[in-house]
Amino acid sequence: MLVIHRISLLFFLLMLFSGCNSLKYVPEEKDLLDGYELKWQPSDYEHRRAVMGEMEESVRPNPNEMLLGMRPGLWARYRTEAEKGRWLTKYLNKRYGQKPVYVTDVNLDRIRTILVNRLENNGLFFSDIHFELKRTGKKTKKLVISIQTSAPYRLNNYTLDIPDENENLQKMLQVAVQNTTIKPGDVFRLSALKVETNRIQDELREQGFYYFHSDHLIFEMDTVNNNNPRTFDLFLRLKPETSERAKVPYQIGQINVFTNYSQSDTGNISVKYRDIYFDRDDFFYPKHLRNLVLFEPGATFRLHDQRRTSRYLNSLRTYTHANLRFSQNDSNPQLLDLGIYLSPASRRSFRAELQAVTRSNNFAGPAARLTYTNRNIFKGGETFRLSTNFSFETQLGDGFDGAYSYEFGVMGELDIPRLLFRPKLSKYASYNLPKTKISTGVNFLRRAGFYTLNNFSARYGYLWQSSARITHDIEALDIMYSNLLSTTGEFEAVLNANPFLRRSFERQFIPAISYSFTYSELSENKRSVRKFLMLHAESSGNLLGGGYAIFNADPELLGLPFAQFVKGELDLRLNAKAGKDRNLVGRIFTGYGYAYGNSQSLPFVKQYFAGGPNSVRAFRIRSLGPGGYINPDPTRIGAFFDQSGDIRLEANLEYRFPLVSLLKGAWFLDVGNVWLLRDNPALPNGAFSNDWFNQLAMGGGFGLRVDVNFFVLRFDFATPIRLHASDDNVWVIQNFNPLERAWYRDGLMVNFALGYPF
Repeated sequence: MLVIHRISLLFFLLMLFSGCNSLKYVPEEKDLLDGYELKWQPSDYEHRRAVMGEMEESVRPNPNEMLLGMRPGLWARYRTEAEKGRWLTKYLNKRYGQKPVYVTDVNLDRIRTILVNRLENNGLFFSDIHFELKRTGKKTKKLVISIQTSAPYRLNNYTLDIPDENENLQKMLQVAVQNTTIKPGDVFRLSALKVETNRIQDELREQGFYYFHSDHLIFEMDTVNNNNPRTFDLFLRLKPETSERAKVPYQIGQINVFTNYSQSDTGNISVKYRDIYFDRDDFFYPKHLRNLVLFEPGATFRLHDQRRTSRYLNSLRTYTHANLRFSQNDSNPQLLDLGIYLSPASRRSFRAELQAVTRSNNFAGPAARLTYTNRNIFKGGETFRLSTNFSFETQLGDGFDGAYSYEFGVMGELDIPRLLFRPKLSKYASYNLPKTKISTGVNFLRRAGFYTLNNFSARYGYLWQSSARITHDIEALDIMYSNLLSTTGEFEAVLNANPFLRRSFERQFIPAISYSFTYSELSENKRSVRKFLMLHAESSGNLLGGGYAIFNADPELLGLPFAQFVKGELDLRLNAKAGKDRNLVGRIFTGYGYAYGNSQSLPFVKQYFAGGPNSVRAFRIRSLGPGGYINPDPTRIGAFFDQSGDIRLEANLEYRFPLVSLLKGAWFLDVGNVWLLRDNPALPNGAFSNDWFNQLAMGGGFGLRVDVNFFVLRFDFATPIRLHASDDNVWVIQNFNPLERAWYRDGLMVNFALGYPF
C-alpha cells in the first residue's frame, strides 16, 4: 500500500514539475495568453450578470487548460516537438497535448465585433470597447477588455399590427399578446423576443393552429418617433409569406395506432376501440393504450395533448420510441388525421453482471447479478424483472483475519404503467406516465463470526410526476420480515453489551407506509442556480397499533411483534454556476427517527449511519458517532454494528471544475454525525444533547471524476479535519503529513464510487 502511495506522490510531483517547465519552451518573441479580464460596470442595468456571461462565453480563443496552476497539455505538446521519436511523449501529446495559444493569435477586431453584437442584443447600443495587454508572468499576458456603455433602450409600447383579413387568427393573436410577460420599461433583449414568439406559437397551437410557427412572426422597432430618449415602440407583425394553412385552426380526424410498427411493415387497421383504430389487439391491449392517447376525434387540436401523449407513449418500456404524425385529411382539409407509430423494443432480455466490490469498511470480493426482463408481460406495457444476486466478501486489514460474508437474494418486480383502480389517466396525472410498483423478494446473509440473517420484503406503491420538476412516490404497503437465524458467541457478547442493538436485530415485522416529495431543477442546465428538495415521511405499525389498542390486544402480527416508528427526512441541494463548467454545490441532509409503542429502538435496517463515499468521506462507513462516542477498539469483532443512530445531520460543500478532456476535479468539505434519541449505556455520550454542535465531524479533500455523461467514475481522497468527540484533541488537521507512512493509515481515506455524491 505504501508503494502505491509513494508512486502516486512521485507521479504528482513529476507532473507538477513538468507543468512548471512548460513555459521554458515558449519562443522568445512569443507570450502565452493567460485569459481575459472584462471590466464593465454599467449603471441602471438589471441584467449585468447574464450579459457578462454571454460575453465571457463568446470571447475566443480560449487559453490553454490549466491544472493546479500548471499547463500539462501544453507541456505534452512542447515535449513532443523537442523530443521527436520518443513514444512516451508522442502518446502524451496525442492523449493530452494542446496547441499553444499565443497573444498574437487573438483577433481584436473579431472580439470587438462579437462583444458589440452581444451588447446590442441586450439593448446596449453605441458601446465603446478598449483593449490592453497586461503582463501576468515572464511569458504570459492577459487581455484586459474595458467596456463603456450608455443607458439601455427600454420599451415604451408593445402593439400587435396585423391586418384584419383573418378575423379568427387576429383574435387569437390579440389574446396571446395580452398575456405577454413583456412590460413597458423592460430593456430590449433579443432573447426575450425569441421567448415571446415561442410563447405565442404555443398559445396558438393550443387553440388548434397546428401549422402556425414562431418564424411566421416578426418584430419591428421604432425609436425615431419617440419623445422619450432611449425608448422604443415594439410592433408585432405577421410575415407576408405566411401560408394560409397556418392561419386556421384544425380539429382531429381519424386516429390510427400501429402497435407493432416497423419501417418494412406498417400493418393494417383492423380493430376499433373507443373511436380509435388499432392494427391489432394481441400485442398491446387497446384498452390500455387508449388511455394514453389524449386526443378525441372531432375535438380541437391541442398542443398540450400532443406533448402529454408523446411523453406517455415514450415512457413505455415496451417501445423504443413513439412517433406522432399529423396530416391533413384528404376529404376535409380542416381535419388532422393522426398516425401513431410505436416501434417495439426486445420483449425479453437477459442480463448478467459480474462486479468486484470494495466497501469503505474494508470488505472486498466478487458479486454477480442475473436479471431476466419481460417488457410487456401482460400485454399492457407492464415490465417484469426477476433478478438473483450473489456476493462474497472478505474483510482485509489488521484485526479482521478470517472475517467474511456471503449473500444470496431473489427479487421479483412488476412496474405497471398506470395507477391501478384509476382507469382514466387524465384524472390523476398532469405531466408524466404514472406507475404502480409491486415487488417481493427474499435475502439470505451470512456474516462469518457474527450471525445469519434472513429478510423477506413485499412492497406496493405509486410513482408519478405532477410537473416537470415535482415527483411523488408513495409506498402504500411496505412489509419487511427480518429473522436472525443464528448468532455466534462473540456476536452474542456484542448484543448483550448493547441491548438497543439486540432489539434492533429482533425477529419482527416492519409494516411501513411512506411518502416522498421531490422537487428538482438539476436537469435545467441553463439556470444559474439549480435547486433540489426531497422530503420523506415514513411510519410503521401506526394503523396496526391503533387497531390493537382499540381491542386491547397484544401488538403482534402472525404471532410476531411488529415495529412501530416514525421517520422524517429532508435533503436540500443547491448547484450554483461559478464560471464556465464550474459549479459550487451545497447539500444539507437531516433525518429523524422515533421508535414508540411496541419498539424501543429503530430496526437496524432503518437506522442512520455516517461516513463513507456519499457522506462524510474522510471517515469509514458507520465509523462516525453516535454523538461524541469514540470507539475504543474499531477493529474488534462487531464494532462497526454499533455506530448508527436515530438522528442524522450532515452538510456538504463541493467546488467542481474541469481538468482535461473527460477528467474533472473537485475540492470538498463534509460535516456531519449521527445521534441516538435515547441514552445507551453501551455507547456513552451517544445521545443527542445541547452539545451536538461540538460533536460534528469534519473532513475535506480532493476528488477526481471521469465524466462521460451516461456515467461518472469517482475517486475522492479525503483527510479528517475534526473528530466528533467533545474534547480538546478534536482538531486533527494539524497531523496532516503525506510524507510520513503512518499518516496514510489514519489520515487518508480513498473512496471509489459511481456517480456524484449528491
